[in-house]
Amino acid sequence: MDPITLTLRNGHVLTMDPDRPRAEAVAVSGARFVAVGSDAEIAAMQTAHTREIDMAGGMLVPGFIDSHLHLIEGGRTLIELRLRYCNSPAALEEQLRAAAAEKAPGEWIIGQGWDDPVLTPGQPPHRTTLDAIVPDHPVVLVRRDGHSAWLNSAAVEATQVARFTSISAEEIPRDADGTSTGMLYEQGATQVLTRLRLKLPRAYVERAAREALAQFVRAGLTMVHDVITGDPRDFWLFRRLLRAGDLPLRIIASPYGTYRLSRMSFRPLSFFDSPMLRVGPDKYLLDGSFGSSTALLGEPYADDPGGTNIGLQTLSSARLERIFERTLRQRRPVVVHAIGDRAVEVAVMAMEKALARYGDHDVRNRVEHVQIVDPAIIPRFKAAGLIASFQPNFLYENEMTRRRLGQARSERCYPCRDFWDAGVPVILSSDWAFGGGRFPLRPDGTRYESFEPLLGIHAAVDRVDFDPAQALTVEQALVAYTRNAAWAHYREAELGTITPGKLADFALLSQDITAIPTAAILETQVQMTGVGGQIVFAA
Repeated sequence: MDPITLTLRNGHVLTMDPDRPRAEAVAVSGARFVAVGSDAEIAAMQTAHTREIDMAGGMLVPGFIDSHLHLIEGGRTLIELRLRYCNSPAALEEQLRAAAAEKAPGEWIIGQGWDDPVLTPGQPPHRTTLDAIVPDHPVVLVRRDGHSAWLNSAAVEATQVARFTSISAEEIPRDADGTSTGMLYEQGATQVLTRLRLKLPRAYVERAAREALAQFVRAGLTMVHDVITGDPRDFWLFRRLLRAGDLPLRIIASPYGTYRLSRMSFRPLSFFDSPMLRVGPDKYLLDGSFGSSTALLGEPYADDPGGTNIGLQTLSSARLERIFERTLRQRRPVVVHAIGDRAVEVAVMAMEKALARYGDHDVRNRVEHVQIVDPAIIPRFKAAGLIASFQPNFLYENEMTRRRLGQARSERCYPCRDFWDAGVPVILSSDWAFGGGRFPLRPDGTRYESFEPLLGIHAAVDRVDFDPAQALTVEQALVAYTRNAAWAHYREAELGTITPGKLADFALLSQDITAIPTAAILETQVQMTGVGGQIVFAA
């Protein structure tokens, strides 16, 4: 046996391995676990050169995997104007004026996380509202869900919105004179944000990435899926950080499937796949979001003044069917965003048709969000071999969800337990920096960020004022963040459980979260994070 380089003893080890669920200690040699056992067994393996860590009664779990977040966009929220908790038009004005005072005329002001019923009560957001506050800077404010953006006139002109003639009127509302109102939805917002991204200096993008990566390992994350990396330059940034020894955790980087240029530019990058960095499945959007009233529903939104809005289908059923057929032929999975009940049904039907033509191949296609679903669809979802990817932090959007859907439909939201009990593979993630409402406080008094797995586990178990019958157990939530997530990414042979021979990715928690009241999960701290046997964070 190779020399033991690290041991972690005197704690509770929750392995997620059904063959040996619990232990007291583990031994690591180099990058891999080599033994799981009692304190005495592991102590006997140590040498004079072994680093010994006393877990002091804490809980060791496999490293957490976030299978859906937006690394650069999320990192930017850590350094740009933060509007998540901006709670009045006056507060918005104060933050914008303060930002403008720090910038030279013409410099961009970018804000993240606002909510329209709070900041523009009783009326749709309009560019003139921002013009009156900040006339000398282009302003782009990204809504909390990431599916819409609010621009002032300078930003509308700078991003050339007038040239977006192929995008629907629903996605780019216009005034009577044909000028954009400054509110852009779905593809309209995507076009603007893509153009804005190209204007950002690469040093700015790298700063955002480094900020995000440092936060991730503090939360116990050891692998993240940047689900729409989009820009291949970001992959090269991650690779440069890796080669410099500055990439603290594993990254899966996916192209934006909707754009052929993004798909094609990422294909050759898979040549550089490694255990730390690899290209992931293409990501497609089938509908929008509850927040922007663009998720595709079977019945109109409850708060729609006209009583006719059912949201948007942003990818045709025929194209989605062809995409699924291609995944079966090439055995290369995709990730499909579907929030509304009608969108989920469209996704399942497209997969069923593809399977009817090409048979049941081992392709782990995922449907992201699944925020509301007809219960009759769940057995078909399983039969179609789809993975259900939920974001428990969206449960904190309870007020907005009920406003959009009404009380009766809201009871059908986020049916995690029904999917689990039906045998559908369930994984949990965050969609950071999008979604979610007012998050609770950490033990140090600061607010949780949505990517923190302890927040997601608490939400999945507590249900945050939604139907408690849909709650997962703590153990199930942990499986969804570890073993199931590794399987969804075809990494089950090397990640997801604390098992001899697997890569030594782990998180050390301050207490056994399976043996405490649900509320106390939020009082738990991540004390240490390890990736490939290396300590990348220690409190």
